[in-house]
Amino acid sequence: MPHKVMDEIKIGDQQLLEQQDGASAGSDLPVEVLCQIFDHCVPKTDEGLPPDLKRAPILLTRICRQWREVVVDMPSLWCRLYLQAECPEQLHRVAFSYRSWLKRSFGRPLSLTIHWSPKGAVKLQNLLQPFTIQISSLMVISLVEESFAPALSFEDFPSLQDLTLSWLGSCANETALAQSLSRLPSTLRSLKLRGLLFQPLKWLSTCNVWAQLTHVEIIRYTWISEVHTCELGSESRIQISDLCRSFFGAKITDCVT
Repeated sequence: MPHKVMDEIKIGDQQLLEQQDGASAGSDLPVEVLCQIFDHCVPKTDEGLPPDLKRAPILLTRICRQWREVVVDMPSLWCRLYLQAECPEQLHRVAFSYRSWLKRSFGRPLSLTIHWSPKGAVKLQNLLQPFTIQISSLMVISLVEESFAPALSFEDFPSLQDLTLSWLGSCANETALAQSLSRLPSTLRSLKLRGLLFQPLKWLSTCNVWAQLTHVEIIRYTWISEVHTCELGSESRIQISDLCRSFFGAKITDCVT
């Protein structure tokens, strides 16, 4: 469970600070060399990193005092984070550890992946409020058939460039989703919508973000009996391309269920 991991992290960090320096194989290496090694230890992925005692960067802070000091002072290692935010109680338990992780980014652009539920929206907003200007990439994953607005307002992220909204179940509320997208920041360049059950083009043209987008990806689910009538043809692809004046690529996919 995420909160158990976070509790173990806090206890381990406190014990480490109370102990004497431990010996490590790289203790005599210059800091510059350690930084390069540590940078290669962090998984290379576009998604956020879940806090894990057995993976970098947290693992690296638990080897010895010198390694901890170097790792904590490397903002590039703390710019990606995976947050579990479905339950307010769960988020309350791990909020301090999440906040400590984000503070170590020292103002660098952040890439966040959020497992989201409307129940945890208020606590999530409070947690992210000091870091909203840093968030440049955001992936929001939801298990429920609900919109991300008004509970999660994307206009609060003034530096957002890449946004992915993914429904692991489905998103059937097109009106509420249109309201969410109508408040996207003008800095946005890439928009990915995954898990739609409906035809999005009829209301996407009303959103005011198309002029600045350079990448759009829409994955829409259709029932097998409706595949023939719901597939997007070349006319629809031209229509969505015309909505973006500086548009370079659009990907629209129908997934049969």
